[in-house]
Amino acid sequence: ISHPTFFASKARVPGNTFFSRPNQFFLGGNMFCRVLSSLVVKTADRRNAGPGGRGSPGTAKRPPPYPYQQGIVAMAVSGSNPNTNGSQFFICVGPESSQLNQQPLYTEVGRVTKGWSTVQAIASGQVTVNPVTNEKSYPVHPYTITAVTITQTPGS
Repeated sequence: ISHPTFFASKARVPGNTFFSRPNQFFLGGNMFCRVLSSLVVKTADRRNAGPGGRGSPGTAKRPPPYPYQQGIVAMAVSGSNPNTNGSQFFICVGPESSQLNQQPLYTEVGRVTKGWSTVQAIASGQVTVNPVTNEKSYPVHPYTITAVTITQTPGS
């Protein structure tokens, strides 16, 4: 179990995917479909294949409020267009995630504050070539999201 703390006031529009419709995007067996142990783990692709699909596109909030680093949760985008964030998100897991600071395209929506060992277990899993993207990042033994609970901290 992993527990992110969301930056509700800093990522208001793109964060709506997280805050208002988590069941639409995160449940039903969505798996972490892209695992790059030195960079990120990515999920919420309804097809569980990696390239994504339609979500609820939001306007990117840039620059990000914090540097990309281990534990940051951010919205994935299509190509290099930061305004295409929708349903997919990733968690920065490795030292290479700091390279994302060179071209900050991704809206940050939170940080993992509890359950880092779960995230590390996902990141350290064995991967194979993804038949859709041809990238060696597809988990051999996938982890899936089974439940999401959103609670609001007073004042956030």
